[in-house]
Amino acid sequence: MGLFNHPNIIRLEGVVTKSQAVMTITEFMENGSLDLFLRQNDGQLTVIQLVGMLGGIAAGMKYLAEMNCVPRDLTAWNTHQQ
Repeated sequence: MGLFNHPNIIRLEGVVTKSQAVMTITEFMENGSLDLFLRQNDGQLTVIQLVGMLGGIAAGMKYLAEMNCVPRDLTAWNTHQQ
């Protein structure tokens, strides 16, 4: 994850391994996780906004495929921990 450099892929800043739970540190996401953003804005986003988001997701996935990285699943909920 630390090797990726794309505007639609969250950047890995670091990893903490000296605790019981391994933690990843990522760049700050101003609007929070995609899952939370979509829930908070349910019914308020225009089709144009949603299509724009889909285009960004597709661009990020294309980049990952070109980097020979294929995520096991693509879901909004796995972009953050509660």
